[in-house]
Amino acid sequence: MAKYTKIFLVLLLVLFVAEVILFAPENLEVKEDVSTQGEQTQDDHIEQALHGVYVVGAKKEQKEWELWADKAVDYKETEVMHLSKVRAVFFTIDGAEFKVTGKTGTVSGESMNMTVEGDVKMSSSNGYTFVTERLTYHSEDKKLVTKTPVQMRGPQERQGQRLKLNAKQLMASLLTNVMEVSQHVRGEKAFRGGKKVKIASEKALFSGKNNTAQFLEDVVVDYEAFRITGPKAQFDYDRRGRAVTSMSVDGGVRVSDVDKMATAKELKVDFLKNKFIFQGSPRVVQDNDELVGDQIIFLDGGQRVQVKKARAKVNRNRWEQNSE
Repeated sequence: MAKYTKIFLVLLLVLFVAEVILFAPENLEVKEDVSTQGEQTQDDHIEQALHGVYVVGAKKEQKEWELWADKAVDYKETEVMHLSKVRAVFFTIDGAEFKVTGKTGTVSGESMNMTVEGDVKMSSSNGYTFVTERLTYHSEDKKLVTKTPVQMRGPQERQGQRLKLNAKQLMASLLTNVMEVSQHVRGEKAFRGGKKVKIASEKALFSGKNNTAQFLEDVVVDYEAFRITGPKAQFDYDRRGRAVTSMSVDGGVRVSDVDKMATAKELKVDFLKNKFIFQGSPRVVQDNDELVGDQIIFLDGGQRVQVKKARAKVNRNRWEQNSE
């Protein structure tokens, strides 16, 4: 019994360098360093194995994460614990959490870095979930990152289906509480009634504080018969954050369907009212007609066009003019 206690205390001492890490094993197995002849097996390199492990990682009295594992194996001449059936919680500076599960993992007692692999799932406090094969936590900059393909699902919504997308990389920051997916981002959002939005970009940002979703760099949106392009798009939720109600596109927008094209600095699409509002030098071209105004609105999904303070000669039978 004294031998077990001594080895366990030595393990804690090694892992306490510069950080605080606490282990609570249910069972303890010890592999003594016995010299053998012939070829060594993997078991010969095991210092000890811990079952039912609970670990707390902290720096300067600030808790960064908690970890549970069915088993942790410590190999000789390393400070890395090898884990099986991992469950971890990472804490942001504003009190939110990222929960991570996976089949296997490793944790370094010196750096407090952690890697989780195999059917990895990460979920944020506000309902975003990410599935990938490998996720690494870098303690120095407090980020969870992966460069393996990622599938994301947005928070559960009151009506319609959750936002879903695929990407090639993921980064979640414990300092900013922002989740970033990047490279070949492809998303889809279905609404009640069969309407659907498909969106493509090179980067997307999701807040862990609210349900804001931003898409950046070469944004392409397909909605109904329209294709919308611009440098930035944002999905906006209702006040309770329970449903996507509109989309804002700014920085220079182009919208087209089979018979017309519109440009503006900004566009807001109201999904509930099926309305497009163009502002900032809006311009619409259809057939041989060109129209500009202070504000241009597509009503009924583009079946009717309303223009405020129109400043062009057009076919009056085609356009609705508003002199407000």
